[in-house]
Amino acid sequence: MTIPCDPPAHSGDALDNAIDAAARSPVLLVATDYDGTLAPIVEDPSQAKPLRESLVALRALAAMPGTFAAVISGRALSDLATMTTLDGQEMLVGSHGSEFDQDFAQTLTPAQMA
Repeated sequence: MTIPCDPPAHSGDALDNAIDAAARSPVLLVATDYDGTLAPIVEDPSQAKPLRESLVALRALAAMPGTFAAVISGRALSDLATMTTLDGQEMLVGSHGSEFDQDFAQTLTPAQMA
């Protein structure tokens, strides 16, 4: 189930219904981007620090039964891991979906990275 991030102002009932349906789902994946979502957009991308509240919320979601949390980013997986400082309960997906942590997919070969 996909819940739109920016629903029209008049769709309160539809959004409430979608959230209710997601809450009743036996398995839920909550995926978020890093830049502009967990961390504010800043002029120097190396200074994009995640908001504490965002990390706390993501950790809380990952700890819920049947709920998986993931951060998906265009950043390299190693940079994403360093910047998020998450504890491994959450999945990290880097390089626009080409790199995964938690051993569920192979990372890019040096040739692919080049």
